Amino acid sequence: MNATYRCPHCRLMCDPVREGDYMVTLCCDEVAERVYLCEDCGKREAHKGCEQCFPCILDESIADPRTIEMCSHELQAEIARGLAERLRPWLRQRQAA
Repeated sequence: MNATYRCPHCRLMCDPVREGDYMVTLCCDEVAERVYLCEDCGKREAHKGCEQCFPCILDESIADPRTIEMCSHELQAEIARGLAERLRPWLRQRQAA
């Protein structure tokens, strides 16, 4: 799994230095938190225990709606809200026409 580090204080992605057993950020001198990146795009943070980030989850849901059935009820609700947000501009255009 692809991972990077983030400062828990300023929330910036960083390249921390090892001090003993810990990775410490240079920006705020805090113990860095490990952030797992999306398996698909490798750019954004994985979403709540998923291997993909939320935009990639939405893309996959559009490509194959059956994948929504395999998600938890909480994630299904988030996907529904995310898809509704993506469709909102398109629906407004259709209503205006």
